[in-house]
Amino acid sequence: MSILSSQPPGKAWGVAALTIALIPVPFLILLNVLSLVVRSAPPGDPSFVPAMWIYGLLAVLGVLFFTVFFLAAIALGIAAVRRPRRAGKVLGWVAIGIVILAIPAIWTGYLVWTARG
Repeated sequence: MSILSSQPPGKAWGVAALTIALIPVPFLILLNVLSLVVRSAPPGDPSFVPAMWIYGLLAVLGVLFFTVFFLAAIALGIAAVRRPRRAGKVLGWVAIGIVILAIPAIWTGYLVWTARG
């Protein structure tokens, strides 16, 4: 049964929501680790220039990357929660929870980037 059919099982929507919600999480962790590295660098230290470039590129791409994936995860999570099957409801709520818990980490990473950049 296709995930885009008119009456898919809730579990398929939940698995898709959870998968899409988890894709940006490693990049979010990397963004916050790099924010600590860049923040701890002494001003004007040329050895941190590559880390700052990588961090800046990640942060700029993250504006689109996190937004697209997390909005898709929320949409699929809501679709899973609205289905009658319990597995879909659980997976949908987990995906929505991951997105909600990721918001402070995204905010922290971007605050450090804009304060330093």
